[in-house]
Amino acid sequence: IAMPSRPGTESLTVQTLETMLLIAAIKIVDAKSIYEFGTSYGATTLNLALNSEAKITAVDMTRRPKRDYDGTKYAQRIKEHIGNSHYLVVPEGIADFVFVDGGHDYQTIGKDTANAFALTRGKKSAIAWHDYQHPMYPDVTRYLNQLAVTQELYHVEDSWLVFWFRDGL
Repeated sequence: IAMPSRPGTESLTVQTLETMLLIAAIKIVDAKSIYEFGTSYGATTLNLALNSEAKITAVDMTRRPKRDYDGTKYAQRIKEHIGNSHYLVVPEGIADFVFVDGGHDYQTIGKDTANAFALTRGKKSAIAWHDYQHPMYPDVTRYLNQLAVTQELYHVEDSWLVFWFRDGL
C-alpha cells in the first residue's frame, strides 16, 4: 500500500487507519471507477489513485488552491466537479466505489447517499461514509443509524467509517 502523508494535517482529514480501510475496500471491489463526495485537500483522492487504476471523480463545493494530487502523474485520472452536490445529477451505475465525506448536515448526507446508491453498479460495489460518531457531526450518525434500518451497514470500530457492500459481499 502506498500512502504518502502530509505532516501536521492528518487530523484535518482521513486518519491512517481509515485510509488503509478505504484502500482495502477499493481492492475488495476491484474499483475501476470511484466517486468521492468531499475532496478537501485531496489526500484521500491521491491515496485511492496511488492504490488503484481507477478513474476518480472528485466532487467538492470549492477548489483549494493546491490539492495533494496536483502535479502528480495520477492527476490525469482525477476529474473534478466543483459545485454543490445538491444539484449534481449523477449518471446511474458507473461507479464501483463511492466515498461520502462532503457536507455533514442531514440534507446533504441524504442527497450524497442517494447519489452514491444511484452511482454504484454491479455485484462488486461499495459505499463508505466518513465521520460516523464524530462529535462535531451528529447528523451523519443520525442519518446512518436510520439508514441501517433498511441497509446492511458496517461500522469499523476505532474509526469514523461506515461501509455498505452490495449484496453484503
